[in-house]
Amino acid sequence: MTGSTTLSSIRPFHDVGDVLGPTLKLFFRNFWLITKIVIVIVAPFEVFRILNFENLPDNWQLNVGVYLLDQVCKVLIAPALIYALMKVMQTGIAPGINESYRWGFSKLGKLIICAILSVLLQRLGFALCIIPGIVIYLSLIVAYPIAILENGSATGALETSRDLTKGHRWNILGASILLGLVMAVPVGVAEILVFATRDLWPLQVAAAILSDIFEQSLTVLSLVTYLSIRALWSQSTQ
Repeated sequence: MTGSTTLSSIRPFHDVGDVLGPTLKLFFRNFWLITKIVIVIVAPFEVFRILNFENLPDNWQLNVGVYLLDQVCKVLIAPALIYALMKVMQTGIAPGINESYRWGFSKLGKLIICAILSVLLQRLGFALCIIPGIVIYLSLIVAYPIAILENGSATGALETSRDLTKGHRWNILGASILLGLVMAVPVGVAEILVFATRDLWPLQVAAAILSDIFEQSLTVLSLVTYLSIRALWSQSTQ
């Protein structure tokens, strides 16, 4: 366990390094666990998407269906992944995939409402202007961990996320940008492989799944940011 990311090793949130370093450690040291959790959900979706890829440009109904399925996959993965990573940080032992999804499904009702409201607010913000959309994204970045790990309503999770992120949004933006730069290489390679292997759909599916796995680094950042801000609040009340 030396050097492992544990709950006690999450530092209070003062700057970008307090969340970026633990996020990268937690993601890469649990890469296989994250891979298994992601594959269970996204493999069937990616097979469907890749096999229908040629029809997507000319079929708006199919495009909408693929987008909605993609959003459903993200909502299904988030609670299971957050549960699994919390167990790893608490006990040092990774839970089984069945256990993670069984626990995650118990949180789906509130999370679905939270996800719908978050997407609508962010889309509205980006429609009005880019800046409001970014501010809303930063305000709601810890809404999923709150909805999954805390009691309360879906709207309460959004309000709590807004309150927790006040005064930290520049650092959250910096951490998000740096994480995006780190993950841009593997995600970019995966996306290139998707287009470069059009005649080999199994390789396309594998490359798309790899991209989905690295995109979960944002979920890890959300969890670490939430824990780091909570650690800061606990420190300030002592």
